Amino acid sequence: MQLAKTKHYAKALVEVVDSKNWEKEIADLRLLNDQIEQIVQLRNFLYSATQSIDLKKQFIKENFTQFSKTLINFILLLIKNNKLDQLLKIINEADKIYKKQNNIQEAIVNSVIELNEKQKQELQSVLQDKFSNQVKIINILDKSVKAGLIIQIKDQVIDASFNGKLKRLKNIIK
Repeated sequence: MQLAKTKHYAKALVEVVDSKNWEKEIADLRLLNDQIEQIVQLRNFLYSATQSIDLKKQFIKENFTQFSKTLINFILLLIKNNKLDQLLKIINEADKIYKKQNNIQEAIVNSVIELNEKQKQELQSVLQDKFSNQVKIINILDKSVKAGLIIQIKDQVIDASFNGKLKRLKNIIK
């Protein structure tokens, strides 16, 4: 039952957030969730059954003025329905729904150094051509990758690292 309600709120979030601002809005919600998780007093206040809903709403409106009106209203709805504790699950589910609806595929790119914007754009272009989807590059710094890249997209791993090439060479020589 909890999963069904999470999906319900996630679908609603996808419907009300402007797709041009999706990344920013999701980042804002993740920021709120991180603050709730890190600041014990905030978490206790917002999750408390004894604190008035009006007081919680006032707090959100006054302290998260950088959030869009749409996000504020969504957060207030979660507070009203005592679902704010499900925020992270809702965010993650909404992001999945949004990406599926918009044919966006995430590519996890492990590299020893951070890719610059030009490199990300070139890689993104190549992967979009190969997979016929929009691709969002997520660069993860990984010291175990000696040189090159290891790319995970969909259920494929593309090992373009020095170690990967060395392993393939060893297999050919055997």
